[in-house]
Amino acid sequence: MSVIRQAATFFGLIIQLGLTMVVSIFIGYYAGAYLDRLLGLSTILSIVGAIIGIAAGFWASYRLILHIMSDADKQNR
Repeated sequence: MSVIRQAATFFGLIIQLGLTMVVSIFIGYYAGAYLDRLLGLSTILSIVGAIIGIAAGFWASYRLILHIMSDADKQNR
């Protein structure tokens, strides 16, 4: 694999991981904010939603990295 192709693959992985984290956090936060408004609460569900979004983002990133590593391991065999 050429150096340029490896760099592009690495850059794509970094972008995908970053977007996964950001989107997960935003979805969790805004779902919590919606529930806060719906139930007439303060910002407690927004905070809980953001924490759940962070956890979901880490979990999705972990699974993505495991998938990439298993694909790389298959190519090296």
